[in-house]
Amino acid sequence: MRQAFKFLTVLLFTVLFAASAAAQVNWLKQDGKVNYLAWSDGTKSKSIFSGDSATFATGYFGSTASKTVKLTVTLNSASGNNQGKIVSTIFSGDVDVSKTLAYKTFTVKPQDYQNTPGQYLVVIKLKDANTEYVDTSLFLQVLFTPSIFIPPATAIIPINPMKDTNPEINAINYDNDIVETENVQFTVSAKDKENDKLKFAIEECTASVGGFCFIWGSVQEASVSFNENTGAFSWIPGYEYVQHSIPSLTKKALFRFKAIEVNDNSKTSKWAFVSVTVHDVNRDPQLDPLDPKHIKQGEDTSFIVHATDADQDALNYSIFSTNLPKQSYTFDKDTQQFTFTHGFTSDGVYTTVFQVEDNFGGKDYAVSYIVITPAPKENTQCSDGKDNDGDGKIDYGNDLNTNDPGCSSLDDNDESDEPLVTQCNDGKDNDRDGLIDFGREPKFNDPGCKDKNDNDESDDKPVETQCNDHKDNDGDGLIDYGNDPRVNDPGCKSKDDNDETDEPVLVTQCDDGIDNDGDGKKDHPNDPGCSNKDDDNESDDPIDEPQCNDGKDNDNDEFVDLHDPGCSNKDDNNEADDPVKPQCDDGKDNDNDGAVDLHDPGCENPEDDDESNSDETPTPQPKPTSYTNIKFKSVFVEEKVYSGEIMEVHVHIFNNGKTNLEDVELQATIYDIGAFGSTSDFNLSKGKGASKTVFVPIPEEAQPGWHLVKITVKNYHYHTSTYRLTYIDSNTFQ
Repeated sequence: MRQAFKFLTVLLFTVLFAASAAAQVNWLKQDGKVNYLAWSDGTKSKSIFSGDSATFATGYFGSTASKTVKLTVTLNSASGNNQGKIVSTIFSGDVDVSKTLAYKTFTVKPQDYQNTPGQYLVVIKLKDANTEYVDTSLFLQVLFTPSIFIPPATAIIPINPMKDTNPEINAINYDNDIVETENVQFTVSAKDKENDKLKFAIEECTASVGGFCFIWGSVQEASVSFNENTGAFSWIPGYEYVQHSIPSLTKKALFRFKAIEVNDNSKTSKWAFVSVTVHDVNRDPQLDPLDPKHIKQGEDTSFIVHATDADQDALNYSIFSTNLPKQSYTFDKDTQQFTFTHGFTSDGVYTTVFQVEDNFGGKDYAVSYIVITPAPKENTQCSDGKDNDGDGKIDYGNDLNTNDPGCSSLDDNDESDEPLVTQCNDGKDNDRDGLIDFGREPKFNDPGCKDKNDNDESDDKPVETQCNDHKDNDGDGLIDYGNDPRVNDPGCKSKDDNDETDEPVLVTQCDDGIDNDGDGKKDHPNDPGCSNKDDDNESDDPIDEPQCNDGKDNDNDEFVDLHDPGCSNKDDNNEADDPVKPQCDDGKDNDNDGAVDLHDPGCENPEDDDESNSDETPTPQPKPTSYTNIKFKSVFVEEKVYSGEIMEVHVHIFNNGKTNLEDVELQATIYDIGAFGSTSDFNLSKGKGASKTVFVPIPEEAQPGWHLVKITVKNYHYHTSTYRLTYIDSNTFQ
């Protein structure tokens, strides 16, 4: 009932949101090159020492429904046991917006954070008669104030006329999204203006919240290798690094590096930070091979199917396919015992395919063969090893001295001798051709004898073989070897072949009249798994996996699947990388001057790919006539959501570029719990805005606490993202 109400509420809100878009409170986070809802340096996160202050602007805001808006600014804890709790209220009151757009500038002072180091989140709420927006994009980290050593008055401080500058650490290139057992390798490097000899230091984050570390220490991972002299780093997280309990679970590792002058440990670079997201790898279960079972008609057999799993996952056993009749076998999925009770008489080879599956999608298969041979026939007098007629000779086909002349074949049940002794039944070579009588072994049988009563052992004419005698010896309607293919007997290998009997035809799965793969379809051409009648595997070819889950480098950039920057998730069927943004529009401080993108004096426009500052006044360049630029006008994420429910993300975007955008999509992702939602594709004309709602299902097993939400707007040629926090609580409703 709760989920149904939630869904109806979502639909109703979507309709009301679209209808009231013209009458609501709103934010303006950018005015030209000026960014709002940011610290004074233009950043979204800031670190200060205890006792220091930090200033930020709310951004322009207004309302089409009210002359005043209610503005509340609080400082909330983002670390420790008090996560999400208000530390102090910086401002709460009404703001007049009747004449012009309004904005406020605030300073977070030591008394606001109680002069206590830690991680803090600035929460800004804006409310009018119709709407309330909440923004939590500003982070503040307060560090311990470093102690200052004051030398004694008597100390002599040498004066170095040459200023020794600190080394500068270079940017680190690495793979920040890997799977367990994948190797992360890179080399840390730095430069020093005085060419001083350098060494390198490493630290690992031992406690973090929302991707921000508040405790750094020595490296805990045993598989980490780091050379402080060369800066070479290598790390291979094992299969046990990520907790193997929830599908698609990840764990983030945080490292930081700095360069240090060997001869002066006080001369160090700034820290360079490395964040690696490690995805859990599920190891497939492995079924033990099954030996063939050979039985005779009327016999039974049974055996145990067993599998192992390196992850110790719970396993589910089943029969994937079999050509045995249903009434002839049973399979206990709990004990994994398979029992065959022979309730029919057909001989042949019967195949059973067993499947084992874990709860993470891992599978394995094993094939069992039951070979049933005909039951032995009862012995006749001519095959029982006895002298039934008392003539001193036994059975048919033995040595000539002991072979009983009363036996015409092994199936003859009368061993008594015929009274007539003819040339063809006297045991003598009467025509001296080296061959004796009728009915003995083929190598001794005289071709002049038509039967035992024939009294003329002389050969009438040369004996033709079965494959050259112009007779249908095996009754299949085909004659001899080498004639017309329409009448040629397939049992003949040559004209000298004396056995016209056809070799048994191998019946394949695609021509046996049986549904071998259990898909309801039989043989060629009806079963899609059969390429022709000679195909002995009726199982269907696997469905093509999306490009981001097929194990291939589809765009030839040496990255595969989720390691490829062009993949947003496993269901993404386009591995092609998004276009690389210019330096002046990538959100990075590329020239390390403390200014980012259009705040950097080295940037002329968003398409400028060189952020470095020039000492000389550059020659004015013509501004681009067309560029792509989407701005987030407002983003609202529910502050609190329960596991197992649907989180709503309301976004208002504006096309601030010079081109019309097609196939635009909004996505919301919570990586650490594997939650994802998106809108359908839509078009966004230049100079136009759009309000959209993204619905994100929250997994039942999501861990309670604060989680970072990534909101992305994109199409095939452009994307930009922003981040918000939400608190996920356990759902206590049953």
